[in-house]
Amino acid sequence: MNNNEEREVLDEEDLKQEVPKENNKKKVFSLIAILLINFILSFIISYVVVDYKECKCGTFSNHIMPYTESESGHFILPGGDNNTISHNYSNECKDPSNKSNLETYNTRVYLFVAIFILFNIIAFSINIQTKKKSKIIPNAIILFIFSALVLLILYEKDTECLKQLKPILYLYPEKEMNITVNFDKEELLTTTYPKFNKEWNVLVKPDGSIYEKGNYYYALYWEENRIKNCDFKDGFYVEKDDAIKFLEDKLTTLGLNDKERNEFIMYWLPRLEENDKSIVHFDLTDELQKENEMIINPKPDSILRIHINVKKVNKKTNIKVQKLPTFKRSGYTAIEWGGTIY
Repeated sequence: MNNNEEREVLDEEDLKQEVPKENNKKKVFSLIAILLINFILSFIISYVVVDYKECKCGTFSNHIMPYTESESGHFILPGGDNNTISHNYSNECKDPSNKSNLETYNTRVYLFVAIFILFNIIAFSINIQTKKKSKIIPNAIILFIFSALVLLILYEKDTECLKQLKPILYLYPEKEMNITVNFDKEELLTTTYPKFNKEWNVLVKPDGSIYEKGNYYYALYWEENRIKNCDFKDGFYVEKDDAIKFLEDKLTTLGLNDKERNEFIMYWLPRLEENDKSIVHFDLTDELQKENEMIINPKPDSILRIHINVKKVNKKTNIKVQKLPTFKRSGYTAIEWGGTIY
Protein backbone atom coordinates (compact mmCIF):
# COMPACT_ATOMS: atom_id res chain seq x y z
CA MET A 1 0.00 0.00 0.00
CA ASN A 2 1.47 3.34 -1.07
CA ASN A 3 1.33 6.57 0.86
CA ASN A 4 -1.66 7.88 -1.11
CA GLU A 5 -3.69 4.77 -0.35
CA GLU A 6 -2.77 5.00 3.33
CA ARG A 7 -3.80 8.66 3.38
CA GLU A 8 -7.18 7.82 1.80
CA VAL A 9 -7.85 5.12 4.38
CA LEU A 10 -7.01 7.52 7.21
CA ASP A 11 -9.26 10.17 5.73
CA GLU A 12 -12.17 7.73 5.60
CA GLU A 13 -11.61 6.75 9.24
CA ASP A 14 -11.46 10.44 10.23
CA LEU A 15 -14.75 11.07 8.43
CA LYS A 16 -16.41 8.17 10.25
CA GLN A 17 -15.29 9.64 13.56
CA GLU A 18 -16.43 13.17 12.67
CA VAL A 19 -19.98 12.17 11.63
CA PRO A 20 -21.15 11.12 15.15
CA LYS A 21 -19.73 14.33 16.59
CA GLU A 22 -21.64 16.38 14.04
CA ASN A 23 -24.83 14.41 14.72
CA ASN A 24 -24.42 14.92 18.45
CA LYS A 25 -24.10 18.67 17.94
CA LYS A 26 -27.24 18.70 15.81
CA LYS A 27 -29.11 16.61 18.39
CA VAL A 28 -28.12 18.92 21.28
CA PHE A 29 -28.93 22.00 19.23
CA SER A 30 -32.37 20.66 18.23
CA LEU A 31 -33.22 19.78 21.85
CA ILE A 32 -32.13 23.23 23.06
CA ALA A 33 -34.19 24.85 20.29
CA ILE A 34 -37.27 22.80 21.19
CA LEU A 35 -36.78 23.59 24.88
CA LEU A 36 -36.36 27.31 24.22
CA ILE A 37 -39.35 27.59 21.87
CA ASN A 38 -41.56 25.72 24.35
CA PHE A 39 -40.41 27.98 27.15
CA ILE A 40 -41.19 31.09 25.10
CA LEU A 41 -44.63 29.77 24.08
CA SER A 42 -45.47 28.77 27.66
CA PHE A 43 -44.44 32.21 28.92
CA ILE A 44 -46.54 33.95 26.25
CA ILE A 45 -49.53 31.77 27.15
CA SER A 46 -49.16 32.65 30.84
CA TYR A 47 -48.78 36.30 29.87
CA VAL A 48 -52.01 36.42 27.85
CA VAL A 49 -53.75 34.49 30.64
CA VAL A 50 -52.88 37.44 32.92
CA ASP A 51 -54.66 39.71 30.44
CA TYR A 52 -57.64 37.36 30.37
CA LYS A 53 -57.85 37.36 34.16
CA GLU A 54 -57.54 41.15 34.22
CA CYS A 55 -60.44 41.40 31.79
CA LYS A 56 -62.51 38.85 33.69
CA CYS A 57 -61.83 40.08 37.20
CA GLY A 58 -60.87 43.70 36.66
CA THR A 59 -57.78 42.92 38.73
CA PHE A 60 -54.29 41.39 38.54
CA SER A 61 -55.21 38.59 40.94
CA ASN A 62 -53.81 35.80 38.81
CA HIS A 63 -52.45 32.91 40.91
CA ILE A 64 -49.59 31.98 38.61
CA MET A 65 -48.24 35.51 38.20
CA PRO A 66 -49.61 37.59 41.08
CA TYR A 67 -48.25 40.96 40.00
CA THR A 68 -48.42 44.14 42.03
CA GLU A 69 -48.26 47.50 40.32
CA SER A 70 -45.42 49.92 40.98
CA GLU A 71 -45.56 53.69 40.54
CA SER A 72 -43.69 53.38 37.24
CA GLY A 73 -46.47 51.26 35.73
CA HIS A 74 -44.50 48.01 35.90
CA PHE A 75 -45.77 44.92 37.65
CA ILE A 76 -43.55 43.43 40.34
CA LEU A 77 -43.32 39.70 40.97
CA PRO A 78 -43.26 38.53 44.61
CA GLY A 79 -39.76 37.88 45.90
CA GLY A 80 -37.93 41.12 45.33
CA ASP A 81 -37.77 44.48 43.66
CA ASN A 82 -35.52 43.15 40.88
CA ASN A 83 -38.07 40.61 39.69
CA THR A 84 -40.01 42.95 37.44
CA ILE A 85 -41.70 42.56 34.12
CA SER A 86 -43.19 45.33 32.07
CA HIS A 87 -46.89 44.85 31.45
CA ASN A 88 -48.51 47.55 29.37
CA TYR A 89 -52.16 47.50 30.32
CA SER A 90 -54.42 47.50 27.28
CA ASN A 91 -57.55 49.63 27.06
CA GLU A 92 -59.34 46.87 25.15
CA CYS A 93 -60.98 45.67 28.33
CA LYS A 94 -62.34 48.87 29.83
CA ASP A 95 -65.42 47.09 31.12
CA PRO A 96 -64.85 43.64 32.73
CA SER A 97 -68.52 42.78 32.17
CA ASN A 98 -68.22 43.32 28.38
CA LYS A 99 -68.41 39.84 26.87
CA SER A 100 -66.79 40.80 23.55
CA ASN A 101 -63.72 42.14 25.37
CA LEU A 102 -63.44 38.92 27.34
CA GLU A 103 -63.72 36.84 24.17
CA THR A 104 -60.86 38.83 22.59
CA TYR A 105 -58.48 37.81 25.36
CA ASN A 106 -59.85 34.27 25.41
CA THR A 107 -59.14 33.94 21.66
CA ARG A 108 -55.54 35.03 22.20
CA VAL A 109 -55.03 32.38 24.85
CA TYR A 110 -56.22 29.54 22.64
CA LEU A 111 -54.38 30.89 19.58
CA PHE A 112 -51.04 30.52 21.36
CA VAL A 113 -52.08 27.15 22.78
CA ALA A 114 -52.82 26.02 19.19
CA ILE A 115 -49.37 27.24 18.08
CA PHE A 116 -47.81 25.36 21.00
CA ILE A 117 -49.60 22.11 20.09
CA LEU A 118 -48.83 22.43 16.35
CA PHE A 119 -45.14 23.10 16.95
CA ASN A 120 -44.76 20.06 19.21
CA ILE A 121 -46.67 17.78 16.84
CA ILE A 122 -44.34 18.80 13.97
CA ALA A 123 -41.19 18.44 16.11
CA PHE A 124 -42.30 15.08 17.47
CA SER A 125 -43.31 13.68 14.07
CA ILE A 126 -39.92 14.66 12.57
CA ASN A 127 -38.11 12.88 15.39
CA ILE A 128 -40.26 9.78 14.98
CA GLN A 129 -39.33 9.64 11.31
CA THR A 130 -35.64 9.49 12.29
CA LYS A 131 -36.44 6.38 14.35
CA LYS A 132 -33.77 7.40 16.86
CA LYS A 133 -34.59 6.95 20.53
CA SER A 134 -31.89 9.49 21.39
CA LYS A 135 -34.13 12.19 19.89
CA ILE A 136 -37.61 10.76 20.49
CA ILE A 137 -37.28 10.19 24.24
CA PRO A 138 -35.91 13.66 25.20
CA ASN A 139 -38.52 15.31 22.96
CA ALA A 140 -41.28 13.27 24.60
CA ILE A 141 -40.08 14.32 28.07
CA ILE A 142 -39.96 17.99 27.05
CA LEU A 143 -43.43 17.72 25.49
CA PHE A 144 -44.84 16.13 28.67
CA ILE A 145 -43.34 18.79 30.97
CA PHE A 146 -44.50 21.77 28.94
CA SER A 147 -47.91 20.24 28.20
CA ALA A 148 -48.43 19.86 31.96
CA LEU A 149 -47.38 23.49 32.44
CA VAL A 150 -49.79 24.72 29.77
CA LEU A 151 -52.63 22.68 31.29
CA LEU A 152 -51.88 24.24 34.67
CA ILE A 153 -51.94 27.73 33.15
CA LEU A 154 -55.28 27.01 31.44
CA TYR A 155 -56.69 25.67 34.70
CA GLU A 156 -55.72 28.94 36.36
CA LYS A 157 -57.46 30.85 33.57
CA ASP A 158 -60.74 29.15 34.36
CA THR A 159 -60.56 29.43 38.14
CA GLU A 160 -62.81 31.98 39.77
CA CYS A 161 -61.47 35.36 40.76
CA LEU A 162 -60.69 35.89 44.41
CA LYS A 163 -63.79 37.48 45.87
CA GLN A 164 -64.48 39.55 48.90
CA LEU A 165 -67.18 37.46 50.59
CA LYS A 166 -70.22 38.90 52.30
CA PRO A 167 -69.20 42.48 52.91
CA ILE A 168 -72.05 44.16 54.74
CA LEU A 169 -72.36 47.79 55.76
CA TYR A 170 -74.12 49.05 58.88
CA LEU A 171 -75.02 52.74 59.09
CA TYR A 172 -75.74 54.54 62.39
CA PRO A 173 -76.65 58.22 61.86
CA GLU A 174 -77.44 60.38 64.87
CA LYS A 175 -80.72 61.37 63.27
CA GLU A 176 -82.87 60.03 60.46
CA MET A 177 -81.30 60.97 57.13
CA ASN A 178 -80.98 60.09 53.46
CA ILE A 179 -77.60 58.53 52.72
CA THR A 180 -75.95 57.61 49.43
CA VAL A 181 -73.25 54.94 49.14
CA ASN A 182 -71.09 54.20 46.12
CA PHE A 183 -67.61 52.90 45.27
CA ASP A 184 -64.60 54.24 43.43
CA LYS A 185 -64.36 50.94 41.48
CA GLU A 186 -67.99 49.91 41.23
CA GLU A 187 -67.17 47.61 38.28
CA LEU A 188 -65.62 45.17 40.80
CA LEU A 189 -69.00 44.52 42.46
CA THR A 190 -70.52 41.18 41.48
CA THR A 191 -73.57 40.66 43.74
CA THR A 192 -75.51 43.35 45.59
CA TYR A 193 -78.58 43.51 47.82
CA PRO A 194 -80.56 45.69 47.56
CA LYS A 195 -79.69 46.07 43.88
CA PHE A 196 -76.86 48.53 43.33
CA ASN A 197 -77.46 50.91 40.42
CA LYS A 198 -74.61 53.44 40.30
CA GLU A 199 -75.23 54.02 44.01
CA TRP A 200 -77.39 53.08 46.96
CA ASN A 201 -79.76 55.86 47.99
CA VAL A 202 -81.35 54.90 51.30
CA LEU A 203 -83.18 56.33 54.27
CA VAL A 204 -81.48 55.38 57.55
CA LYS A 205 -82.71 55.73 61.12
CA PRO A 206 -80.52 56.16 64.25
CA ASP A 207 -81.07 52.51 65.25
CA GLY A 208 -79.44 51.41 61.95
CA SER A 209 -82.66 50.48 60.15
CA ILE A 210 -82.26 51.01 56.40
CA TYR A 211 -85.11 51.66 53.97
CA GLU A 212 -84.81 51.61 50.21
CA LYS A 213 -87.98 52.22 48.18
CA GLY A 214 -89.99 51.43 51.30
CA ASN A 215 -88.29 48.06 51.91
CA TYR A 216 -86.45 47.37 55.17
CA TYR A 217 -82.82 46.18 55.35
CA TYR A 218 -80.64 45.80 58.43
CA ALA A 219 -77.46 46.26 56.32
CA LEU A 220 -76.28 46.79 52.76
CA TYR A 221 -74.73 43.69 51.19
CA TRP A 222 -72.37 43.06 48.26
CA GLU A 223 -69.59 40.83 46.99
CA GLU A 224 -66.71 42.03 44.85
CA ASN A 225 -63.61 40.88 42.99
CA ARG A 226 -60.43 41.67 44.88
CA ILE A 227 -57.67 43.87 43.53
CA LYS A 228 -55.09 42.97 46.17
CA ASN A 229 -53.92 39.55 47.30
CA CYS A 230 -52.99 39.14 50.95
CA ASP A 231 -49.30 38.28 51.47
CA PHE A 232 -49.78 37.09 55.09
CA LYS A 233 -46.55 38.77 56.21
CA ASP A 234 -48.19 39.08 59.59
CA GLY A 235 -51.38 37.85 61.18
CA PHE A 236 -52.41 34.97 63.43
CA TYR A 237 -52.20 31.17 63.49
CA VAL A 238 -55.63 29.77 64.44
CA GLU A 239 -56.65 26.18 65.14
CA LYS A 240 -60.20 24.91 64.80
CA ASP A 241 -60.81 24.53 68.55
CA ASP A 242 -59.60 28.08 69.27
CA ALA A 243 -61.56 29.78 66.47
CA ILE A 244 -64.49 31.05 68.58
CA LYS A 245 -62.31 32.65 71.28
CA PHE A 246 -59.98 34.06 68.63
CA LEU A 247 -62.80 35.76 66.73
CA GLU A 248 -64.50 37.06 69.88
CA ASP A 249 -61.26 38.57 71.21
CA LYS A 250 -60.02 40.12 67.97
CA LEU A 251 -63.38 41.52 66.89
CA THR A 252 -63.89 43.08 70.33
CA THR A 253 -60.44 44.66 70.07
CA LEU A 254 -61.24 45.98 66.59
CA GLY A 255 -64.44 47.61 67.85
CA LEU A 256 -67.46 45.60 66.64
CA ASN A 257 -70.50 45.65 68.93
CA ASP A 258 -72.33 42.51 70.07
CA LYS A 259 -74.68 42.29 67.09
CA GLU A 260 -71.97 42.94 64.50
CA ARG A 261 -69.60 40.51 66.21
CA ASN A 262 -72.22 37.76 66.35
CA GLU A 263 -73.07 38.09 62.66
CA PHE A 264 -69.40 38.11 61.71
CA ILE A 265 -68.71 34.94 63.72
CA MET A 266 -71.80 33.14 62.40
CA TYR A 267 -70.50 33.59 58.87
CA TRP A 268 -66.74 33.09 59.34
CA LEU A 269 -66.57 30.48 62.12
CA PRO A 270 -67.56 27.60 59.77
CA ARG A 271 -64.75 28.63 57.38
CA LEU A 272 -62.14 28.48 60.12
CA GLU A 273 -63.48 25.18 61.44
CA GLU A 274 -63.46 23.61 57.96
CA ASN A 275 -59.74 24.39 57.64
CA ASP A 276 -58.76 22.81 60.98
CA LYS A 277 -55.60 24.99 60.88
CA SER A 278 -55.50 28.49 59.39
CA ILE A 279 -53.50 31.67 59.20
CA VAL A 280 -55.50 34.90 59.39
CA HIS A 281 -54.75 38.50 58.51
CA PHE A 282 -57.04 41.52 58.89
CA ASP A 283 -57.11 44.32 56.30
CA LEU A 284 -58.51 47.47 57.86
CA THR A 285 -60.03 50.82 56.87
CA ASP A 286 -57.02 52.61 55.36
CA GLU A 287 -55.97 49.64 53.20
CA LEU A 288 -59.51 48.93 52.03
CA GLN A 289 -60.18 52.55 51.17
CA LYS A 290 -57.07 52.53 48.95
CA GLU A 291 -58.16 49.28 47.29
CA ASN A 292 -61.75 50.32 46.53
CA GLU A 293 -62.86 53.48 48.27
CA MET A 294 -66.34 53.38 49.72
CA ILE A 295 -67.87 56.82 49.32
CA ILE A 296 -70.63 57.68 51.80
CA ASN A 297 -72.54 60.95 51.63
CA PRO A 298 -73.04 62.61 54.08
CA LYS A 299 -69.60 61.52 55.26
CA PRO A 300 -69.63 59.61 58.59
CA ASP A 301 -67.86 61.01 61.65
CA SER A 302 -66.20 57.62 62.11
CA ILE A 303 -65.82 54.64 59.78
CA LEU A 304 -64.51 51.11 60.37
CA ARG A 305 -63.87 48.61 57.59
CA ILE A 306 -62.67 45.08 58.44
CA HIS A 307 -61.63 42.43 55.93
CA ILE A 308 -60.55 39.00 57.21
CA ASN A 309 -58.19 36.92 55.04
CA VAL A 310 -58.22 33.19 55.78
CA LYS A 311 -55.74 30.66 54.41
CA LYS A 312 -55.64 26.95 55.19
CA VAL A 313 -52.34 25.48 56.41
CA ASN A 314 -51.45 21.84 57.05
CA LYS A 315 -49.27 22.32 60.13
CA LYS A 316 -48.58 24.79 62.89
CA THR A 317 -47.21 27.93 61.29
CA ASN A 318 -45.14 30.68 62.85
CA ILE A 319 -46.33 34.08 61.67
CA LYS A 320 -45.46 37.55 62.89
CA VAL A 321 -48.32 38.70 65.15
CA GLN A 322 -50.40 41.47 63.60
CA LYS A 323 -50.96 44.54 65.77
CA LEU A 324 -54.62 45.50 65.78
CA PRO A 325 -55.82 49.03 66.59
CA THR A 326 -58.94 49.71 68.64
CA PHE A 327 -61.72 51.60 66.89
CA LYS A 328 -63.65 54.21 68.83
CA ARG A 329 -67.14 55.15 67.66
CA SER A 330 -67.91 58.82 67.47
CA GLY A 331 -71.15 60.40 66.26
CA TYR A 332 -72.53 59.23 62.90
CA THR A 333 -70.80 55.86 62.30
CA ALA A 334 -70.36 53.38 59.43
CA ILE A 335 -69.21 49.80 60.04
CA GLU A 336 -68.35 47.29 57.31
CA TRP A 337 -66.93 43.77 57.39
CA GLY A 338 -66.14 41.06 54.85
CA GLY A 339 -63.35 38.65 53.94
CA THR A 340 -61.57 36.40 51.46
CA ILE A 341 -60.73 32.68 51.56
CA TYR A 342 -57.39 31.63 50.02
